[in-house]
Amino acid sequence: MSDLPLATHQRNRPGAALFTVLLSLLLTAAPASALDDPMRPPSFDPGGRVGSAPAGPSGFSLTSTLVSPDRRVAVINGRTLAVGERIGGAEIIEILPDRVRIRRGKKESTLTLAPVNVKEPVSADTQEAKKP
Repeated sequence: MSDLPLATHQRNRPGAALFTVLLSLLLTAAPASALDDPMRPPSFDPGGRVGSAPAGPSGFSLTSTLVSPDRRVAVINGRTLAVGERIGGAEIIEILPDRVRIRRGKKESTLTLAPVNVKEPVSADTQEAKKP
């Protein structure tokens, strides 16, 4: 390299300034929400809800719960809620591992998670029993 300061060296490259301006215009022209994310699940809703679990007759969709000694939270209609919080005019009154109880006015309802079918690995005993 030459002994010229970096600023002088940059000034001798007029294409670099034009490239920087065009790049900044390109990045600010499209909002981030308009860009496709290749890692986004196919059922993703930009409103913050995952469309895999349809809302039940109450209009609420329970997609997950977290129950630990420190906290209890549930994901309902894409929002993470704790006991005592409200969603759509209903109050969360209890969070259990597989269901959530809510109260809307004087009416109580229970939202349940869909059962998960877990396949069990085949043991050696089961394989031996199936042999002819």
